[in-house]
Amino acid sequence: MNSYKTIENLVGRSERLFIKQNKEWFKVLTSFETKNKYTILDSSKNKIGYITENPQGFISLIQRFFLRSHRPLELQVLNLERVEILRLSRNFFWFFSNLQVHYNGKVYGSIYRRYSLFYKNYELKDKQKHTAFYIKSIFWKLWSFSVKTGQDQEVALITKKSHEQLIESFTDTYLIDFKSKLTLNEKILIFSSGISIDFDYFENNRGSSSLLNFLGSR
Repeated sequence: MNSYKTIENLVGRSERLFIKQNKEWFKVLTSFETKNKYTILDSSKNKIGYITENPQGFISLIQRFFLRSHRPLELQVLNLERVEILRLSRNFFWFFSNLQVHYNGKVYGSIYRRYSLFYKNYELKDKQKHTAFYIKSIFWKLWSFSVKTGQDQEVALITKKSHEQLIESFTDTYLIDFKSKLTLNEKILIFSSGISIDFDYFENNRGSSSLLNFLGSR
């Protein structure tokens, strides 16, 4: 398993990745959202890395309670030795998120959520800010996010998976299925978009609504 020390090995050599959220019983029983933690698994369900949300003390706790999925956040992608190999960050947003991908201390690309009435709509931009891929999935297909080129060719599919075992019934797992031969740069963007999707579409469903959602319903 030591072969997954770098992002090149962890993402670049994988055709399928599972991102499994590590649920805490305190969170399940109280619906109070603590900092998010994930385990990265390869196609054989072997553990190859982690994703963890960086805590920022009391202010972070307040932001989590009132702003929920709209809050600013910073995430680390770690190898099995807990060494950072990728960093993801985003500022507070009102409507549309912008998750930045940091690699070797530089902005590597961005995942932009765009407005669309009937679609879940993202643009995946590279470090030159060129749009590499689009995600345009029908809104009522809740668990499926198709990643496509500008020519409408599907290159990857991100799917939220459910579990049959009762012990895992509170656990969210995402399958990232790379369907085409892709470069490392492209795989990193798609991998990062799976994490952005979880925060944008599913975090509020793991607990009570945010203050912003309450105000928006008035």
